[in-house]
Amino acid sequence: VVADRLLSGKPWKRTPLDIPLLLLIGIGVLSAVVNNLPPVVLIMGLRITLRYALLFYLIVQVGFDRRQTQRLMTAVLIMAAFVVAVGLLQAIIGPPMNRFLQIPDIVFNDTATRAISGFFVGHGRYIYSTLGRYDAFGIYALYILLIVLAYMFHHRRRHPAWGWLALGAFICLMLSLSRQAWLAFYVALWVWAIIARKKWIILILAALVIIPVIVLLLALLFPELIRHYSVAEESQVTFISRILSIFSSDYVRVSGSEGGRLYVLRYVSARILELVPWFGFGPGRFGTITAQYFGYSDAQLLGMTQGQVYLVFDVNWVTLLGQYGVFGLLAFALIFLAGWRRAVQLYRRTDDPFTRSVAVAAVAIIPAFFVLGFFGPNFEQRIVAMYVWLMMGLAVALSQRRDLTGC
Repeated sequence: VVADRLLSGKPWKRTPLDIPLLLLIGIGVLSAVVNNLPPVVLIMGLRITLRYALLFYLIVQVGFDRRQTQRLMTAVLIMAAFVVAVGLLQAIIGPPMNRFLQIPDIVFNDTATRAISGFFVGHGRYIYSTLGRYDAFGIYALYILLIVLAYMFHHRRRHPAWGWLALGAFICLMLSLSRQAWLAFYVALWVWAIIARKKWIILILAALVIIPVIVLLLALLFPELIRHYSVAEESQVTFISRILSIFSSDYVRVSGSEGGRLYVLRYVSARILELVPWFGFGPGRFGTITAQYFGYSDAQLLGMTQGQVYLVFDVNWVTLLGQYGVFGLLAFALIFLAGWRRAVQLYRRTDDPFTRSVAVAAVAIIPAFFVLGFFGPNFEQRIVAMYVWLMMGLAVALSQRRDLTGC
């Protein structure tokens, strides 16, 4: 694609992501200079954050039209049908299917890496299909569900397969027992309903707020009852226990104690702002597998114990703060806000049902992605990050076609 642009003299298509993306790269380079990072660490650090930006620019520079986008999304949904079907089979069959799907341990650079699905194999409570981990599968099911719902809401003639895929994806989302995916789905529906002006969806979502309020009141009035049903043993976990455990005093205590997510948000981020507020420790030097590979210690950089930073990788906004500082964090957020804004503009400018469905799916997925950044290394995971860049690329590419937007 680059060669075609250079040899044929075609202009490079500009996008709303260009400036914030270049700004993030520039901040990363400046941070590397300030912190005296080797170039290979800088490159690997930027790579793990921005590798799927290449997918975005590939789609935009090729200039995907409506037909090409339809073909790509059809392929995505066919693959999704397979992954969802495997997840449903796993939920029905249980441990034997878990063992079949388990990813083997990996030996890399003389280091044995334990497969992330190994912990969940024995009891069959979690499902993860072909993706290796329950939360990755839950997020994947969330994305597919949002895409299919967008199709269904903006096409008068609905293909029966869409309904079955939406139902299967919803069941997998629930059975994945991924609370971060549930929360991201709720937020995505709120944003979608507001942008699409779906008042009845807004009323339903507002009514659902009553459920956590009631559970919270029960937790305050009957703490022992909530503790009893929110079991801590993974082998006994259920859909109900995953919900109730959020409101238990034990969950709040553990999350707020050393190494928990609330502790990371409150104390680790404060320590980063105290030491390296503006440019961080440098890309690839903090909170990622890249930092581990090159021998950097989060605890040593912060002057904290290993227990205090145990889950720092699980709060991606904090790891970004540690790598790029406040300036880099803002630049990263601006990249996706620019893509979200363009998707909103596309949704409001076009009357084509398919284009509107792609636009509103991107509008819903991007805020869900922001929420997921508080619950895991989701800005860097393949399954989670790739689909966000993909949908942004399709939305921006379609927005540049005058036959669809009229401008």
